[in-house]
Amino acid sequence: MYQTIADGGRRTHLRAVLGITNAKGHLLRQYDPSVTRAFEQGPVSLLTHALQETMRSGTGRGIYTRFGKSLGLAGKTGTTNDLRDSWFAGFDQERLAVVWLGRDDNKPIGITGAGGALVVWGDLMRLLGPRARADQISPDME
Repeated sequence: MYQTIADGGRRTHLRAVLGITNAKGHLLRQYDPSVTRAFEQGPVSLLTHALQETMRSGTGRGIYTRFGKSLGLAGKTGTTNDLRDSWFAGFDQERLAVVWLGRDDNKPIGITGAGGALVVWGDLMRLLGPRARADQISPDME
């Protein structure tokens, strides 16, 4: 779901193998991604803007102590009842990652989405080098 939102409403069917090369590096077979329009751009832009606001002033705002607000990161934290799970799904211009922290036995871990999964997501993005994302709301939608 988040991949479709991050790509402006286009759904790319995931594929583990994009191509096959021989020992000399010559491409033998290429598998082009299958992309379909799942949602119109307008509603997805509004949703992305809301996810950017979550990062600027909501539960995700702590990430901006590590990255400038100009990146336009978008995402959503999640915490289950009794602090059993810590979730964060977020994306920049090029990358999307979902982080889950929890226990297999479903016992509480005692941390929120912002206090756990968001921190791990931030570590990952710092290693990858986040890419700036333009604000997704167009002036005619405000």
